[in-house]
Amino acid sequence: MSVRELLALWAGSLRELRDRGVVRTFNNPIGDIAEELVALHYGGERGSFSQKTWDVRVGDEFLQV
Repeated sequence: MSVRELLALWAGSLRELRDRGVVRTFNNPIGDIAEELVALHYGGERGSFSQKTWDVRVGDEFLQV
């Protein structure tokens, strides 16, 4: 694959991850993916961008990823 093709594949993958709600921005997706995996694993929900001290809420517990 050419560099151009790889970049197009990356951009398309990132768009699809955003459309599916896995990532929230087009920045480096590693943090968003980690938060989504933790939320799925523990049955929690991700916090909003305004939450500075935690990333995932599981019942009464708040997790920082």
